[in-house]
Amino acid sequence: MLDIDDTAVAAIATLTGDAGVVGRGGLRIGLAVDRARGRFDLAVVGAPRPEEVVVDVGAARVFLDGGAAELLGDKVLAAQEKRGGRFHFSVHPQP
Repeated sequence: MLDIDDTAVAAIATLTGDAGVVGRGGLRIGLAVDRARGRFDLAVVGAPRPEEVVVDVGAARVFLDGGAAELLGDKVLAAQEKRGGRFHFSVHPQP
């Protein structure tokens, strides 16, 4: 199962707070249209879809579509804050 490190928990908490969806919403991660490049689409949303895998860690909720859940099952989600309150998310192998 995808793990979420402290940096990503804080980033997701900030993003869901700014969007007004704390507690019920989260970060949706899905396979991007350009799957060959290993990219994902991310969006802050108000609730998971019934078919999504929900990962809860602390104040963070992540909703994964089937393809993303399969590819990220052995990864750790991390985040780095950039200028202007933007975040860069990355995935790394679990230790």
